[in-house]
Amino acid sequence: MGFMAFLFGGARGDAELPDAERWEKRAPGWRLRCRRCTFDEPFGKYGFRKYACGAKFLLRRCPQCGRLGWMKVCR
Repeated sequence: MGFMAFLFGGARGDAELPDAERWEKRAPGWRLRCRRCTFDEPFGKYGFRKYACGAKFLLRRCPQCGRLGWMKVCR
């Protein structure tokens, strides 16, 4: 274990955590939702969002319905 890993608590490392836990750690409580179907997924899979308020919209293709549209990032 290197000094930086020791200093920032990287002894355990994020590599040992399951994907869902890592995503929740990157964006706690934030979800990505398709406005056309029932698709709902943790936003941490796509990026970071901490200490934010309000909603954000991203232009993406939905993995469930396959449509290109604005997906909402909300709590």
